[in-house]
Amino acid sequence: MPRKWVDSLRLSWLNLVERFFGDLTDVITHKSFASVSELSEAIIAFLAERNANARRYLWQAKGEGILRKIATARQKLTAQPVA
Repeated sequence: MPRKWVDSLRLSWLNLVERFFGDLTDVITHKSFASVSELSEAIIAFLAERNANARRYLWQAKGEGILRKIATARQKLTAQPVA
């Protein structure tokens, strides 16, 4: 089976997605809902509040660092023996 390569840049986006769903989970698990529509309304309210107080995500990675990581990964991938 071939190895899958996951770089830290992709993981940073995944971490943001996990954080978003973690925040949503915190909001909805501390409440009780009598129906799916109540749950849907709570999720929509969470999204509305989050969008009203939106914070922009600032990407911190520099282009040179990204290209260096790509080059390093390519070297490692081409150096792996084929099984």
